[in-house]
Amino acid sequence: MSSTAFFLIRLRGLAAPSWDDPGAARAAAAMRKLVFGRTVTCELNSGQTYNRCTAVCALDGTDIA
Repeated sequence: MSSTAFFLIRLRGLAAPSWDDPGAARAAAAMRKLVFGRTVTCELNSGQTYNRCTAVCALDGTDIA
């Protein structure tokens, strides 16, 4: 079974710049380049920051944070 879904989440363990901070666009572009078109598996945890769930996400079994 295959499914595709899109969610806004915060990666646990990753300190990324806020959207309006210097370097934010570059950080977002780097993450898109890493994951675009690939299967990313995320395990949500009970945490929540900035009204978004936090999760540990992996690509080919490696944590992407």
